[in-house]
Amino acid sequence: MPQAQPTITLWMEQCAAAEQYIRPRFGLNNALEYLVGEKFIDYLDSPNVYPNWQADLPKFAAEIRRQFTSRELQNYLDEVRRGRQGSRQRKALLRQARALLLPSKIN
Repeated sequence: MPQAQPTITLWMEQCAAAEQYIRPRFGLNNALEYLVGEKFIDYLDSPNVYPNWQADLPKFAAEIRRQFTSRELQNYLDEVRRGRQGSRQRKALLRQARALLLPSKIN
């Protein structure tokens, strides 16, 4: 009897796109903007939309931390915080992303 294949989720496909397509072709900042600034923030903002949201959130964050160094993530999140005027909700989501993606010693 064949083994069941693991389900590929949308966030896994987005991580693969950032790593295999966006970063090599368009650079680090575009990959960070796509994966963290768009996809991860959208994911944080939509717990009722995605199946298995609670279980997948730490996996999604771990995959982002695998693809980018702490310094790259910190620089990106600092730049976003300085450069964007956003709604209170967006600012709260960015703080949540920072807490999930950066070790507390750099946070």
